[in-house]
Amino acid sequence: MLHTGLDRIDEHLDLLCGRRLGLLAHPASLNQRGQHAVQVLARHTQLDLRTLFGPEHGFFGQANAGEKVSNARHPLFDLPIVSLYGEHRKPSREMLANIDTIVVDLQDLAVRCYTFCTSLRYVLEAAAEQGKSVVVLDRPVPLADTIDGPVTKPGCESFVSGIDAPLVYGMTPGETAGWLKHTLHLDVELNIIQMRHYTRAPAHLQAGPPWVPPSPGIRSWQSAYVYPVTVFTEALPRLHCDRSGTLPFQLLLIPGIQGRALAEQVTIPGIKCYPDWRYLNDELVEGVRIVPSDFTHYRPVAAAVHLLHAIQQLVGVDTWWQQDGAREDFFDLLMGTDTVRESLKANESPEKIVKSWECSIQSFRETRRHHLLYG
Repeated sequence: MLHTGLDRIDEHLDLLCGRRLGLLAHPASLNQRGQHAVQVLARHTQLDLRTLFGPEHGFFGQANAGEKVSNARHPLFDLPIVSLYGEHRKPSREMLANIDTIVVDLQDLAVRCYTFCTSLRYVLEAAAEQGKSVVVLDRPVPLADTIDGPVTKPGCESFVSGIDAPLVYGMTPGETAGWLKHTLHLDVELNIIQMRHYTRAPAHLQAGPPWVPPSPGIRSWQSAYVYPVTVFTEALPRLHCDRSGTLPFQLLLIPGIQGRALAEQVTIPGIKCYPDWRYLNDELVEGVRIVPSDFTHYRPVAAAVHLLHAIQQLVGVDTWWQQDGAREDFFDLLMGTDTVRESLKANESPEKIVKSWECSIQSFRETRRHHLLYG
């Protein structure tokens, strides 16, 4: 049975005892017994938990994507909850004034635009600047051995592209923290409580804690696997990913096209696309359901490019990018570069677009491998 870092707290009390603790967590921060990290730390007789911190979507995970979250107090433990997705996204000196050690326990996806990795970066930077220590309680990620997509391009940095890594970067939170400390040259005391009995196999195949959504739209491992394929719907309102439906992020629905025609155009290794449909505002809208079929060859960002290119062929390149409400700038921020959009608009082949980021991925692999903790 897999044990997360939270499950192993009692084996590493030397990192936490005698220190005033802060905890960055969300609803998915559970141990094998279903206990939340705040319960484990606040009720532990040897630990001194002072402050809670919440990332995007909030400590209770109820806010929508991009929705600001206010500070609050925990109703059971009467501890302050400081939002890191409100007026401040990086912990200030005031926020950490009564904290010695920040404990981070976040279920992440290892997808750069899923902003928990940026919050982790900001916590590490704030701790380095203010002389605090950081303890990361490690957790599985859906695609621990998948690396795909362009590396963040200078000038395209933002909260959704806040680390200099490919869009899908294949590291657990603990591994990411070690990599960030090294690549950012941070002088910070960082300790990682590693998992036990963890392999880099797809996460749903491992007997870890029960799945709890880390955000409203990621309600299953399956949604997490496909999220980097369909997240770009946030910038292209003509696309729908069933975010509030039964298969969030697993569907790609486009008014005016035939799902079968789209499914037949996208034949790449690692995924299968099946025609599907939903009623949206009383209108029947067709599209495809996306299912990873071979994780060894699964390239989610490449799949996204192939799908977008195929959609363009069905509706017309100019029509596609001139749709009302299209946010080209946000598409670039999600992708971490403007070159993918520009190449799509120029109707370049998906194969050429995907090949454009291969060299940067190889360079990233070299730095990443030094920070892998498992297998």
